[in-house]
Amino acid sequence: MILGIGTDIVKISRLNIKLLNKILTESEREICKNYAINRKLEFAAGRFAVKESLTKAFKIFIPMDKISVLKDDNEVPYLSKETHKYLKNKFGNVNINISISHEKEYAIAMVIVEKLED
Repeated sequence: MILGIGTDIVKISRLNIKLLNKILTESEREICKNYAINRKLEFAAGRFAVKESLTKAFKIFIPMDKISVLKDDNEVPYLSKETHKYLKNKFGNVNINISISHEKEYAIAMVIVEKLED
C-alpha cells in the first residue's frame, strides 16, 4: 500500500559550499569528496531534493542528518542501512523508492513510500 509520495526540485545555483555540511551526511560527503565543485553542488542538490521529498512523503519533518543517500556501482541512488533503520523505528515496516534526475541547473527527486505488512 502506498503510504506517501513526495517530490522536490532544487535550483543548483541556490546552493554553495557552506551549505554542503548542512545538507550532506558524512557518508555522502565521502562519495563526492573528489568531485569538481560544480559536480559536488549538483550531487548535493539531488540529495537535498531526496531529503525534502522524504519529508513530504511522510508528512512529517525528518532531520537531514538522519537521511543518507548512497549510490551503488551502477550509480543508482539508495538509502543507507542506518536511514532504513531510523525510518523503520519511526514509521514501521516501509519500502522506500527514490529517483534523482538532473537537467542543466535543476535537480529533482521523487520518493514513493510503501507500507509493508509486518
